[in-house]
Amino acid sequence: MSDRLKVLPQYLLPKQRLTSFAGRVAGAQGGTMTTRLIRWFVGKYGVDMNEAEN
Repeated sequence: MSDRLKVLPQYLLPKQRLTSFAGRVAGAQGGTMTTRLIRWFVGKYGVDMNEAEN
């Protein structure tokens, strides 16, 4: 998938709703699902977890 298609939703969806959704996902306490999502995000974007605050 091209980079343009990956970012297309951020231009099509209302900014406030997209931000609200991202906040809900980030604050969710979904156990295994949340852990998997965080691990996927860290791997996909190369987040340096040494810089993460507990």
